[in-house]
Amino acid sequence: LKEGKFLWEDKKVLSAQVKDLSSSTIQIVAQVEGKFNHIYKQQVEIERGESCLLDSSCSCSLGFDCQHIAAVTFYLEECLE
Repeated sequence: LKEGKFLWEDKKVLSAQVKDLSSSTIQIVAQVEGKFNHIYKQQVEIERGESCLLDSSCSCSLGFDCQHIAAVTFYLEECLE
C-alpha cells in the first residue's frame, strides 16, 4: 500500500476509465506508470453498494495485489463518486 500511495501522490496514475457499469458492479481499466517509465495496465471490479474491490488484475509481474492496483484504488477513492 505504501508504494501504491507514493505512485498516486506522484501522479503516476495516467488514466482510469469505466469499462462496464451494471446495477451492482463497475469495471474500470487504468494505466499506471511504474519504474523506468514502464506503463502497466490494470483492471478492477468494484461492488457499487459497498464500494469494495471484488477483483483486480495488473500487467506487472505480480499480476494482482500490487502497488499499481493500490495506486488506482487511491485514485478512485479521490475521484470516483
